[in-house]
Amino acid sequence: MPAVHDPDRPRPDPREFPLEPDEPAALRLEPDPAPQAQRFIEAFRSRWRIYAGIVGTAVLLAAGISLLLPSWYRAKSTLLPPTETGESGFGMLSGMIQSNALSTLGFKTTSTPSDVFGEILKSRLLSEAAIRQFGYSKIYGKKVMDRTVKEFQRHLTVKENAAGILDVGFEDRDPQRAADVTNFLV
Repeated sequence: MPAVHDPDRPRPDPREFPLEPDEPAALRLEPDPAPQAQRFIEAFRSRWRIYAGIVGTAVLLAAGISLLLPSWYRAKSTLLPPTETGESGFGMLSGMIQSNALSTLGFKTTSTPSDVFGEILKSRLLSEAAIRQFGYSKIYGKKVMDRTVKEFQRHLTVKENAAGILDVGFEDRDPQRAADVTNFLV
């Protein structure tokens, strides 16, 4: 009949007291498991050709796609709107500094000339004039003016920086036409 373990006595450690009686009582040494970094390096070495093939294929595919896509060109222009008082020189500079200081402190002033000029540049009226001037209905392949205006405005950027200067940009597949449209708008 098998022996029943007494719950008050701790169980013997099987590494110190082997259960098989035919094994010698000598201390058994097992090799330490390989550190995780070493196992990773060994796994990478065994599969490096697969990884190189994947990376090479991705590079060739990205290069091929980039060569097939059409080039887009961006023309940029900077516009400094006049101040509200129509002053020039030092008065205009002090007005810009004052407006910038107030907006830095968190005070919103009424619409500045930069805001007004920015809205004019993004207006539908100016966009339609540029579309008619440069024939964008035919270039974009749109028959309806509303869709042409939406496509045109997707390529137009008007941003006001902290100093109140407007940055106007337009992108097109033809660099000269992009520059002409930007100059027309400004």
